[in-house]
Amino acid sequence: MQKFIILVAALGSAALMTAQAVADTTDVTWQERVTVAKSGAHCADDPNCINRYHQNIPHVVNANPGDYITFETRDALDSDLTLDSTADDLSAVDLNLVHPMTGPVHINGAKRGDAIAITLVDIEPDQFGYTLIVPGFGFLRDLYTEPYFVGWRTARDGATSDAMPGIRIPMAAFMGSVGVMPGAIPSEAGEGEAGDADDDGDDAADGEDNCPVVANPDQADLDEDGEGDACDADADGDGADDGVDNCLGLANGGQE
Repeated sequence: MQKFIILVAALGSAALMTAQAVADTTDVTWQERVTVAKSGAHCADDPNCINRYHQNIPHVVNANPGDYITFETRDALDSDLTLDSTADDLSAVDLNLVHPMTGPVHINGAKRGDAIAITLVDIEPDQFGYTLIVPGFGFLRDLYTEPYFVGWRTARDGATSDAMPGIRIPMAAFMGSVGVMPGAIPSEAGEGEAGDADDDGDDAADGEDNCPVVANPDQADLDEDGEGDACDADADGDGADDGVDNCLGLANGGQE
């Protein structure tokens, strides 16, 4: 590749222009970079996307301590929303798909119990984001009961929307979720994870256990979604996480 340096000097009616070929400086590197790319329309289509923490989920890439890792992430709802979406489209959003995550990445040399220190260097926005209110969902659901949607054109210098003319929101991006996968659970009987057919010791074999790493002896599954109550963040399946649900154990979608 050639890089042209152009010098222009005003000398009466004359001008001087020179061109010089130099090395391509993009070849000069010092960082080890690892990228965890996304693919497919949704998390379910992407081998690099997960929706829970579980020690049996295999890592998709390896990195060394000190490496610069880029994660290509998805929107928090893993939705089909676009700039053309409206509040009427929110009824089709599946709230059980909240927070798809990219990874996992195995840090070479790390062992169960180690502390992993990370430095968040940068967040590069996609070109589209949204603000929404879904009835019955979120901390202010009792105050805002009607669906609402604003689609934003996002960039590093801010976000704008046709729905809010004259307004530009400065970029202040933050992580939706970041965490560390649990390691293999030691068996009280001294049996290694690889040979233990019942990792959580609840007498339900791993292949049939609806909560493989959290003891759920009676295999209770109130909302019959295949995920046992002991490890289901929304045990009654009403779209309100148990931590904020005002009617635990009884579906109350509107949280009334």
